[in-house]
This record gives sequence, structure tokens and C-alpha cells, in this order.
Amino acid sequence: MDCPSEADWLEGRLNEFRRRLVHWFRKNARDLPWRRDPTPYSVWVSEVMLQQTQVEKVVGYYQRFLERFPRVEVLAAAPLEEVLRLWEGLGYYRRAVNLWKAAQIVAKDFAGQIPADLTLLCRLPGIGHYTAGAILSIGFGKPAPIVEANSRRVLTRLTGLGKPSAGKDLDRKLWTIAAQLLPRRHPGEFNQALMELGALVCLPEKPLCLICPVRQFCRAYQTGQFDLPAANGARPVEHQSVVVPVVIWGRKLLLRRCGPEERWAFLWDFPRLSDVSAEDPAQLIHKHLAEPLGLKIRKVTDAGSLVHFVTRYRIKARIIIVEVSPQSRPSAGQLGKRAAGLKTATGSANLAAGSTTDGSIPALDTKAKAEAPQAGPVASERQALPRDSQWQWINAEELHKLPLPAPSRKISQIALDFRFGHGQPQRKIWHDQTRGSPK
Repeated sequence: MDCPSEADWLEGRLNEFRRRLVHWFRKNARDLPWRRDPTPYSVWVSEVMLQQTQVEKVVGYYQRFLERFPRVEVLAAAPLEEVLRLWEGLGYYRRAVNLWKAAQIVAKDFAGQIPADLTLLCRLPGIGHYTAGAILSIGFGKPAPIVEANSRRVLTRLTGLGKPSAGKDLDRKLWTIAAQLLPRRHPGEFNQALMELGALVCLPEKPLCLICPVRQFCRAYQTGQFDLPAANGARPVEHQSVVVPVVIWGRKLLLRRCGPEERWAFLWDFPRLSDVSAEDPAQLIHKHLAEPLGLKIRKVTDAGSLVHFVTRYRIKARIIIVEVSPQSRPSAGQLGKRAAGLKTATGSANLAAGSTTDGSIPALDTKAKAEAPQAGPVASERQALPRDSQWQWINAEELHKLPLPAPSRKISQIALDFRFGHGQPQRKIWHDQTRGSPK
């Protein structure tokens, strides 16, 4: 089917379609914090958080993030670790890294003013056509179309394009249709109404057609054909097993900051060893961690397992508490040198040297000068991203300051309860119920 025009789809009733949709939205829209007083910055933050994340989960994160970073300049000046700590548990952490990098570019090259230009916005890290359209239409009031999961579903059904024969050109057609529908006045409200209709009424499996305000314009409703374009087949869940040694010396725990190419880039995590055999965990840890790092193991305790999900991976992490002798505790610099060449189960990057003071929490440089060397297609970055992974002894009292993956935060709680709480850990399996899902 060719891309329908206003004439052959709405039969000259475009204004009526717009009016009905916006009227429904004003009466039924959810009260979400980013809708109350939208600015280009708040829209940007909310849209990044909403990518592949449910609305209900985003609300609290959004409010805390805006309270700490109310303006783009404040976000740009913050250490990356603080940004990631506030993002902890929301998942897809590269979104936070890109948001932080883009904020630095806006702060330096645009004097803290988010550009109201599609081309310039799309040059910023982490901003694509959809996010740019949301910023322009909702934040600036400029007529820019939006096609995301919810509005895509609405448009395919309204136009009758929701057939397997739609082919690879479907996205191009939907963007053209979205632009045709968009009014010049209040385009942001219209875009939000289209997305809200998909979220609340035009559901994937059982659309609520009888309460749809625009059903008389919908070809799917008229024909009874509600099929959506076939998506790529879901990849099967892969099962992985890892051993997580929680190395404890006195009141310090051994952690490493993941390298830029690893699963949890720039977050801190416990060492993870691939459990590929029936080898005893104590022997596995001695061979692949303690011996290379020069650690003398004093006591090993099995603290049970944590089952968690990362995208399509179901990971069973076996938690092993490893208490080491004080005489064998290497400094951070020694750890970095000895760790070079080691690999972890979270990625293939080498574990490179760390250079921070023993026992301290490393912080990124927040005083970089504005005339730093240029990087990227638009501008320079005030703070450089860490290039390698990094090992560090962390005081138990300081652990809460570091950004950890959500499963590792739970592992740290188990370890701290064992080491500084009461009694021995019971062997059990903890299930992480916070696996991410699309909004």
C-alpha cells in the first residue's frame, strides 16, 4: 500500500480528527510530573528515561534526578559517578552516560541553551529522531513529528498499514503520516495525545476500540484487521552462571569499575568469574583471582545465589564471601598492575590498572577548563570518560556512594549483612524481580 495522504485516509476531516484526539487527551491524560511544566531540558531527561522503561518506574527516578540536576549546567558539572548513582536501578546505563556527555556539550558550546534545531539535537550523544522530535514539539512548541512504540501502533491501525506486507519502508511511511497529522499550533500536546492513546486505549493485544475517540477514522476498526507488522522474532533467553567473589579485608571490599566496553560500563561491580565447569568455587577463585592478584585467602563462605536478568540473559550469580589475610592485601596500584590481562564474566575487556589512592573513592575531574580539546562532531567534553577498568578497596561505609548495578547492590547488602551483621548467611537463592521491560 502506498503511503496514504490526508485526502484518501481522513477524507478531508483532519481538523475533526485532531480535535477529537486532543479533547480526549485533555480529559484522560495521566498526571505525570514531566507534563506539568515541560521545558526542553525536562522533556529531554524524561524521554531518555522512558526509553525501554515503564512509565511507573520512571516517575520516582525523574523527580529525584530533576531535584538534584534542575538545569543542564548542573548536570554537566556533576561527576559521572553521581549521575550513575542516581540512575542506579533504572537500567540501560549508557543512556545516563550519553545524557551527561550531551549536557557538557550543551553547557559549553550552547551556553547551557538546548538547541531548537533538529540537526543540532541529533548530533548530541544519545539523541535520535524521536527524542529530538519530543524536545522540539513538547519543549519548544515547534511542529516536529514523533513516532515511538505507542504512536507507531496507533498509526499503523489508523491507516491500515499494519499488515505483514508493509515491508521495510513502514517506518518512513509512518514518519510521513505523523508529519501530515501534526498541527502547527500546540504540536507537543497532539504528539502526547497520540502516544497516550497508544498507551491507554490502542493496546497491542486487545485494543479498547469502543472507548477510542477516533475509531470512526480507523481502518483497522472498520475492517476488523488489528494485526501489527511482524516484529523480529524474540531471541531466546540465555542462561548463564557466574561466581561472584566478595573479597573482604577488615572493613574494606574489593570492587572494580567496569571498562567502557563492558556490560555495565563505568559502574562498580564485584569480580565475576564464568562458572563453566563443576570446579569447586574456592579453587576457581584461587586460580583465577586470588593467585593472580596476590591475595592470601583466609576463609571462604558460600552465601547462596542471586538470580537476575539482564536483557535476554538469565544470570545465576553464586555469591562467595572471601576473607583475605591482611598481610596479602595489595594496594590499588599493585592491584591494577596484577589485574592486567585478567578477564571477567561481564565483558571481554582486560582489567587495566587503577591509580587512585588506596581506600578512597575516585572522582572524575569536575574542574576541567572550558578550552579542553575538542571531541565529537559538535563540541568538547569537560570531563573525560574513564578509558579502562579500575580496581579499588572500598570502605564498607562508602559503598553507598558508588554506582553499582542493581544485582550487585543486593549482593553488597548480603555481604555486609554477613560480615558486619549477625550470624552466618544461609545458603539460599535470591530472585531479582526488577528485570526491565518496555514501557
